[in-house]
Amino acid sequence: MDKIDIINPIKFYLFIFFIFQIFQDCNYNDDKNLGDGFVYFADHKMISNINGSCGEIPSNVLEYKHDKKFIVATQKPIENDPNVLLYDTAYYYKQGYDNIYYWIILKEEKIIIGPMTKIEFLDVREKYCVSENLTLN
Repeated sequence: MDKIDIINPIKFYLFIFFIFQIFQDCNYNDDKNLGDGFVYFADHKMISNINGSCGEIPSNVLEYKHDKKFIVATQKPIENDPNVLLYDTAYYYKQGYDNIYYWIILKEEKIIIGPMTKIEFLDVREKYCVSENLTLN
């Protein structure tokens, strides 16, 4: 009889543990910490500073890479973006919404440069000596 009394609480605690794990998995998201307060928010496909102090790269971020000093990203803007209320700035896309734009974030300085064309991006990349390891497709 003593064994039955011990087994039931163990089963109960195991059951509670598994339920807890299931709920934890449901809350999982793909947000990525990029350092210096910058985060890629997967639900909105945007990069922003969690302090909200220096702007963001708006939706729809297609690709990004980062190191200790920089974040580089490509973005295809969304016309009538439903996330527009999340942005600190109104962005102007000089080549329209059907093109890909490039961005560079200087993490330590909290400076976001973009949207840029590929040629502008390559010039700015050279100016700030962005590592060749941060190459975008």
